[in-house]
Amino acid sequence: MKAIIKDYLTILKEDGELDALLVNLLFHMNIEPKSRPQKGRQHGVDIMAVGKDPEDDIKKVFLISVKRGNLDRNNWNSGKNSIKPSLEEIFEVYIPTQIAKEYTSLPVKIVFAMNGVIEQTAMPLWNGYKNKNSKRKIKLVDWDIDKIALMSEEYLFNETLLPGSSLLLLRKSLAFIDVNDYNLLHVTQLFNNILFHNKSSKEKPLGKYKRLSLINICVNLIFKWAREQNNLKNALFTAERGVLLSWKFVAEQKGENDKKFIKQFVEITTTLLNVQHAYGEKTIQYCFVKDSLNYVGRLNHSEYTLLCYEYLGIISTVGLNYYYLAETLDVAYKNEALNENMSLLNQRVVELSESLLQFVFNNPGCNYPVYDSHSIELNLAFLFLYKTGRSEEIKSWIDRILKTIEITYSRTKFFPLFYESHDKLIDAKVNGITEKQPSSILLTIIAEWCVVLNSPTLYKNLLEMNKRHFPEINLQLWYPDKEIEKHLYTENADQECGKTKYSITLYDDMIEYEKEIIEELNMMNLSPELELGFFKNGFPFLGLLASRHYKTMVFPYYWRSLVKVV
Repeated sequence: MKAIIKDYLTILKEDGELDALLVNLLFHMNIEPKSRPQKGRQHGVDIMAVGKDPEDDIKKVFLISVKRGNLDRNNWNSGKNSIKPSLEEIFEVYIPTQIAKEYTSLPVKIVFAMNGVIEQTAMPLWNGYKNKNSKRKIKLVDWDIDKIALMSEEYLFNETLLPGSSLLLLRKSLAFIDVNDYNLLHVTQLFNNILFHNKSSKEKPLGKYKRLSLINICVNLIFKWAREQNNLKNALFTAERGVLLSWKFVAEQKGENDKKFIKQFVEITTTLLNVQHAYGEKTIQYCFVKDSLNYVGRLNHSEYTLLCYEYLGIISTVGLNYYYLAETLDVAYKNEALNENMSLLNQRVVELSESLLQFVFNNPGCNYPVYDSHSIELNLAFLFLYKTGRSEEIKSWIDRILKTIEITYSRTKFFPLFYESHDKLIDAKVNGITEKQPSSILLTIIAEWCVVLNSPTLYKNLLEMNKRHFPEINLQLWYPDKEIEKHLYTENADQECGKTKYSITLYDDMIEYEKEIIEELNMMNLSPELELGFFKNGFPFLGLLASRHYKTMVFPYYWRSLVKVV
């Protein structure tokens, strides 16, 4: 285990990663961080904490200066990130002026922390500096990578916190995480092991707060490992599953009103944001390149389309996560000046919205759904674009989708498959073997988006196409029920519960269809979403994340609530 932790520590950046791990480590050592790393002048101190020192059980003030890499002669006293000037500033400025009065009577321990080692050439300089300042009665120590690894194993990954079965699953997860078609089997088993204790197991159950903390650590560990392998997609899916299973655990423990529980959960969602941002930075550039996915993958048309919709779902989910987080911050800070995080979130929302549009424009596969379930990705994309003021662009996109469906059917008799089947898709596209599709949710959802967008023209085009080519197709729409949360966070929920409305009629007048939507919105048995835990507790994004992750149909309330009631 030490080797895994050391490998993990070596790839952590000083800013935002190594210091975040140290904050978590201090928390589990029962040393309370009082100030956390931030940008700007900190007078040499990255983390200030107060608590009992495990070495002598005496309560102390810990002043921690965090640096990345090894300490050598070059970075001891020169360069932007030199060590000695930071230590001098702690002695001369921070200790005399920055420690709160209630802690001035406590002994002080200065910690120089790094995810490297002190090289032999720098050892005399370091030892000499410690000896010189020993008269100040302030303890000066170093936590190098070996020390941090040992403490992490003891306090974060010890037998109490990470039982042997989970340790084995973590190793298997790391071994398979860079395999492109990995199904996250070991990751899922690992998370379930940590969160949902098997009563038949002889291993001691973990504390409920520590379980969420450990999930976050494991997700971060897998993320860093995957980034080193330059394959972030599985890390993204891992973080998504960690968030969904963690919320399931919170709900089962009835911890929605427990501030400590929610704080731990928010830490995991923050990690998801970090993974999403890293994945976006790596892939967004391809949104602006014509036929980018087809060019990179050298794919046949069907594979190209499937990959387009996979990426469409991912980037839309990332955008919606940022959007809902920004919306939550906006509510939280409505009576105060918004902090810099708010403007940064809004900037990313705008950038992702533009990137999504460019991706759709540059990849015609987005106009060509081949499965009825591609309505999930389309719903997510439409929802994100609508919330970012891109209604006209959605209309143009729907127009292209309808034309592509009609032209394709006229030429080949192919219509998006109601049930996902790669074999049947190949038969249709390669061998020309087509089957009549019995039903469609896709057409129903497009019709409803025509209502949301207030576009009678698009609605009429869809209606005429349906009458002309698909009069026998049964139009359907799936609704969740009150049992949905039993399945939503672990599997494809629409296969296990919910209700399906059959034989939907597209009225000649769009206004009549709009009236029906409004009537159903007012019927509680058809819109129980607001009674679900994640809605009531301010995490509406979880329902959308679960839809994309497990291929569950998007709840109609997400788009129906946008219908403007006159």
